[in-house]
Amino acid sequence: MRESEFPGKRTVLVAEHQAVAGMWLEDVLTDAGFAVDGPHPSCEAAIAALAGSRSDYAVVNVDLSQGPCFALACALRMADVPFVLLSGSARVLPAF
Repeated sequence: MRESEFPGKRTVLVAEHQAVAGMWLEDVLTDAGFAVDGPHPSCEAAIAALAGSRSDYAVVNVDLSQGPCFALACALRMADVPFVLLSGSARVLPAF
């Protein structure tokens, strides 16, 4: 997604591997007036999306399809993008 696709809207990067949860997040965020980049099912896909666009915020499921994704959280922190980590059963590292 490119910023020009949604002029004037804040963009939320969504990293979620479960289809229904990802679609629900997309609907809720869109209804709230945000543009949504995602949902991205893997850490690699979300990091690539972050590198290719400017996200204002991020919602990240810690336990993506290939396991915990703290590399994305580190990339978001380095890019100064505020984010929230969602975790069902995955342990969240104290650094976050």
